[in-house]
Amino acid sequence: MNRKLLKYAFIFIFILQGCGMNANKSVRLSQKSAVNQDFKTLAIKKFGEPVQILPSPDDTYILYMAEKKEQQLNPNELVSFFVVDKKENKIVYEDAISGVSVSWKSDSELWLKTQKGIISSPTDDGKVIYYYDLKKKEKIEYNKAFENTKPN
Repeated sequence: MNRKLLKYAFIFIFILQGCGMNANKSVRLSQKSAVNQDFKTLAIKKFGEPVQILPSPDDTYILYMAEKKEQQLNPNELVSFFVVDKKENKIVYEDAISGVSVSWKSDSELWLKTQKGIISSPTDDGKVIYYYDLKKKEKIEYNKAFENTKPN
C-alpha cells in the first residue's frame, strides 16, 4: 500500500512541476509578444499603416518597415525602417532612405539597394548597393568581387 501511495505522490509531483514550468514559459512568451507588440505600435506611429515586419533568418532581429505602396507617384519616396535586437529588446538601427529596397543578407546584415539620382556614364546602371552590418554597426559598400552574393 505504501509503495502505491508513494508512486502516486511521485507522479503527482511530476505533474505539478511540469505545470509550473509551462506556466513560467507561458509568462515569458506573453512578455515577448507584448514587447513585439510595443515595437509594432511604435512602427505604426512612425510610419503609418500598413507596416511590414520581417524577422532575420535566425530570428534574432526584426526589421520593421513602412510598407511600400503599389503605385508610387514618387519613386524616390523616403522609405523608413528600424531594426530591433530581440535579445537586447532595443532598436539597433534606424534610417530613412530615398527609394531604397531593404532585405536580409544574413542573420545580422541588411541589403540596402537604391538608385542614383544622376547617372554619369552609359556603363553605369545607377544602382547603389551596400549592406549594413548590425553587429559591427557599419555600412559596407557592395563590391563587384561579391557578385555571387548580390541581392535580387
